[in-house]
Amino acid sequence: MSSFLQSFSLDVCRRWMRMGVLLAVAGMAAGCATVKVLEPAQAAAIKNVGVISLLPGSVLYQKIGITVFNNERVEKPAGTALDDAARAGAESAFKGVNRNVKQLAVDAAQVKELFRPGAIVFSWPPDKARAFLVDSAKQNGLDAIAVVHEVFDSDNGYAGVRYFLRGGFNSIERHGIRADTEVTLYNAKGDVVISRSAGLGALYAVERPGGKPWAYKIDESLDPATHEQVLSFMKKIIESKTAGHVQAMGL
Repeated sequence: MSSFLQSFSLDVCRRWMRMGVLLAVAGMAAGCATVKVLEPAQAAAIKNVGVISLLPGSVLYQKIGITVFNNERVEKPAGTALDDAARAGAESAFKGVNRNVKQLAVDAAQVKELFRPGAIVFSWPPDKARAFLVDSAKQNGLDAIAVVHEVFDSDNGYAGVRYFLRGGFNSIERHGIRADTEVTLYNAKGDVVISRSAGLGALYAVERPGGKPWAYKIDESLDPATHEQVLSFMKKIIESKTAGHVQAMGL
């Protein structure tokens, strides 16, 4: 984390420390937020873990204006950058507690559909997702599969992964990266073993290169250098948070 902070200007460092302190202690925060961690027997039974990430393949820039007529949504490509960051964070954390890790290459869009709940949720995961998890565990000799996914909860202000901007009168009053994510660990039978998230609802501001202000019109701010800077910081945040979520499981 220190190398990440060193890349910021002094002003951005102060903002990061104010708004991002929860990120730096993600594992501790997640552990304190809930009492339950894995039982020793559960942890001991997990030796081989698969990792799947279902994060977006683009960065969504969302502006909420004073009225709905000022709202904007713009997407910029990210490829597999966010999934790569999540997988790296999960792998480093699992290897840190001496687990064997296998990255599972999947079509994220197709797998997301498997996890999409019906109108009425009787159990989790949905049957199609459970079958997929069981088959993947069997084919790869896995004791568990960790799935990294977005968290959406409008009542609590959780909005997945995106760059959020709050517009004022012809200006941007507040902005930053939203990285509302969770890691859910499933056993070889497709049952949820444990799930962890931290820092939900937090906002991590990114300054544009050269200190340029964020323009009221999103398109006027999204030059290649700005998008690249946002994507770079977003990857670091996701990698760090994902590692913290795994560490908080008590393996």
